[in-house]
Amino acid sequence: MRNPYTNHCALFALGAVLAACTSESNQLAPQPVQTPSSDAPSLPAADSGAKRAADAPSKDTSPNMVEQTSTAAAGKPAQAPASMSVVGAQAMPSAAAGSGGSAQQQPNMPGSEPTTPQSSLGRPHDPIVLTGEALAPVKGQSPDTLVAFRYVRGQWQQIPLQVDERAEVDYYNVYNKQYSSPGAFKNLSYVDPATLTGPDSDPKLDADDEVVFMAQDLGDKPETLSEPPGVMAGTAIEVHASDPMDAQKHGYAYLFRQDGSLKADAGKPYVSYAFKLKAGEYPAAYKFTAGPNPEETVFKSSSYERHFTDRWLSDVLKVTAGGTPGADILDVEETRLLDGCSRYIGTFNMGEGAFVTNKSGPVRAIRSYIGANSGPFTQKTHWFYEAREDQLSQLRVHPLPWGPMSSMDFSAEGVGLTYYDNNNKSGALIDGSPDKLTAATNDSKLLWQLMTGPQATVAVLFEYDTDIDGLTWSSIFIDDKNTRETQCSGDTKVAYGESGPTGSGALPSTDPSTGGTNHMDLMRHHYYLAPNAQVLDAERLYSELNNPIKLEVMKR
Repeated sequence: MRNPYTNHCALFALGAVLAACTSESNQLAPQPVQTPSSDAPSLPAADSGAKRAADAPSKDTSPNMVEQTSTAAAGKPAQAPASMSVVGAQAMPSAAAGSGGSAQQQPNMPGSEPTTPQSSLGRPHDPIVLTGEALAPVKGQSPDTLVAFRYVRGQWQQIPLQVDERAEVDYYNVYNKQYSSPGAFKNLSYVDPATLTGPDSDPKLDADDEVVFMAQDLGDKPETLSEPPGVMAGTAIEVHASDPMDAQKHGYAYLFRQDGSLKADAGKPYVSYAFKLKAGEYPAAYKFTAGPNPEETVFKSSSYERHFTDRWLSDVLKVTAGGTPGADILDVEETRLLDGCSRYIGTFNMGEGAFVTNKSGPVRAIRSYIGANSGPFTQKTHWFYEAREDQLSQLRVHPLPWGPMSSMDFSAEGVGLTYYDNNNKSGALIDGSPDKLTAATNDSKLLWQLMTGPQATVAVLFEYDTDIDGLTWSSIFIDDKNTRETQCSGDTKVAYGESGPTGSGALPSTDPSTGGTNHMDLMRHHYYLAPNAQVLDAERLYSELNNPIKLEVMKR
């Protein structure tokens, strides 16, 4: 599968939008685009004329350094979005995986002390994701032995680190052998002992596994490398992260094997995700061949809260970044085909489906699921970070005469936000009164959105990845408390700033299980920030997405 972090593309998965991508050293999964600190009212102005990520870093000529950039695998597995390029001994892009269960510790919540001082790198909301292949010195070791530190003002400080295991999984087993057939579709996936994908057949850190920590946790480089208490001597791996837009912005983290006295979360998990199926335990109480399967699943961090009532349906978004009380500004996130309401998240939930992964923290939570009407292998994966959420939709379905759309509709509590995007920088107040905005086109796709006001800020960046020609790309913006536009989910009579990309046109088969060779994926990067942001903030985030963090990995 393609690495979503590698390409900038839009994806539509029978209800999620994915489009054409440019092969840059970007990843559509856990190496998120970093944004400024959530307690700052706005981000620094975007650099004018910032170079794209395609400008590759110069190569290190030392014998143990090999430059590599993120590349997507042909099987197109769900991978965490990672905006970075890697330089180092066997350094490669990262991907995400996970095991199920709820967090046992609460994340840092609003009002608590800052988790860490920021390095000069900035990009505090971005994760750094490394595959086991990039960490050759610790491949073959137990993931539980790996810990991370930073060096600040002459002192070692442990930082949260997470290992997510991945393996090739037969989705016949994911469906509890109740749908499809053995070997019909196999995919590189995050394994989860609580679902039917795991545990990993290789319990050691292998090439596909992902190691993740946050860019905000980077520190300095010690003049002389000492070793912090609790680690094994001679096991240090140095990770140097730098900003390709500004060589003065960089930071360091150090990975070690530990002696059993330390915990990888460093005692401060950033996220909490509690998957709860109303009918009972998964998979015993789950209906794989026909829904619904009601949930009471909750994600929480210091910056936002999400609630899910079924596989495809989220009905709550409370943004608490900047110390706001957390108004529930979401009506619904919709994914559907442009054929009215015969194929949308409501019908997706009523058909066949299953969970691939439900994993909680400490650095990120992962929620991944399959099944969308006649696209049983259509998949959506969420990576939840402290102030960012990445969503990858992967369309795997038979030929269709309609294209997809992906949108977010606000609730009455979102009234008062102002909407902006890359084609509408003057903005429109979300108030239930219709506005006429400039729609996206094939020549000017929807690249970013900004919804901001006194309640909260939500910035959304899009990456389209498809090889399907002939589609007509556009966008919608519906702000009408008496709308007659098609509304399939949520409050179907009212639209408060519903917006997102659309792709019209006939689709060839994207289902590899039936011989489909085309693909269509959409990556959405959501940032949940403090109130009253500016257009420059969204532009800077998009510039950072297209100029991924450069990494150098070296054994010390």
